[in-house]
Amino acid sequence: MQNYLDGQMDASFFICVFAFFSFVCLSLSFWYYNKMVQLKKSPVELKDSVIQLMQTEKMTALGELSAGVAHELNQPLNVSKLICQGILNDIQKGRFSQEEAKQDLPEIVNQLNKMAGIIEHMRVFSSHKENTSKVIYDVNDAIEKAFSLIGAQMRDHGIVVNKELTKGLPKILGDATGMERVILNILSNARNAVEESGKKERSIGIKTYVMDNTKKICIEITDNGLGISKDVRDKIFQPFFTTKSALAPDGKPGKGKGLGLFVASKIIQSHGGEIFLDSHVGVGSTFKILLPPGA
Repeated sequence: MQNYLDGQMDASFFICVFAFFSFVCLSLSFWYYNKMVQLKKSPVELKDSVIQLMQTEKMTALGELSAGVAHELNQPLNVSKLICQGILNDIQKGRFSQEEAKQDLPEIVNQLNKMAGIIEHMRVFSSHKENTSKVIYDVNDAIEKAFSLIGAQMRDHGIVVNKELTKGLPKILGDATGMERVILNILSNARNAVEESGKKERSIGIKTYVMDNTKKICIEITDNGLGISKDVRDKIFQPFFTTKSALAPDGKPGKGKGLGLFVASKIIQSHGGEIFLDSHVGVGSTFKILLPPGA
């Protein structure tokens, strides 16, 4: 009887082992099959995934810049309002002057054009369509457009911005809006770095010039934050790597998505360029972008 029970237990044990082994093999087979299917579809799927990532990064950037954009719109709106109120007061008091109106009304149109330009720029910037054709453009223009969205935030947060943009730079061949996104992302990171540093004096510098030895156009963005350690620098251009908290202190989604610098590096590569980071803990960081001149 005991031998029979032992035999039954041995059989059960081997059946369990065999069943487990079969399950593992079957799972691996399905995994391998799915991988093969993904590989067959990878060119289209990978392109779609990259586009989705880039769109996510764009909308995240716009969300973070919304306060600054509102400030930029508010300024010309207030100017227009003051001019209109002045004209109305003159009419009510019987001292309306057509000559003064001829001077005031064009200024209202000018301020409205500024607002229309900002809104149109945001529309293009947030467009789902990725630029497939390259254009010749001035990198200084891309920098100025980036500051049209983030400049107000810099001023409101007490950050001193030093610009040294060399005039007459060789033109760049590539995606002008994409390069603006690169500049915006690095400036946004620099802003966060100086704000979190706790330093009394907060400064960000940006300069452009032509490197004498290679004739490449160089963009340097420097901040006086706390710097970045070597282990972080080695991973900073990897997708989904971020040093920002995934959750804000109030429990809401935080700023960190880990896409900004990854997408920035891809845009720069599409220009045939390179991006480097030089950082010293306690001192600050410098991003250097090297771009070949356009045709």
